Amino acid sequence: MARKIAIRTVIGLVLGFCVLYICDFCVLHIRMLHGGTNAALDTVSVTYGAALKDGRAELFADQSGTVTCSRSIFPQMGYSPCWYARRHATQIISENLGGRMPS
Repeated sequence: MARKIAIRTVIGLVLGFCVLYICDFCVLHIRMLHGGTNAALDTVSVTYGAALKDGRAELFADQSGTVTCSRSIFPQMGYSPCWYARRHATQIISENLGGRMPS
């Protein structure tokens, strides 16, 4: 009995996720049809930085850029959703040097 309920719950969650993703996809494409690319896509300003050895980060204000994002819940058309891109507006660029100092 408990196993049957668990299986039905998992199936319901997976189907709900699939329906939500398909609806998100359709809404984004309807926005593109009626309002063009500007209605479906947006840009977010990004600040780049580098991780320091002591765990802090140095931000480069002069090297900011923009990232294109989709106005959706899930990643669509190869773009991150705007809500995610805005939360990650600072990108730390790290280069793994393998313990060696650059020459």
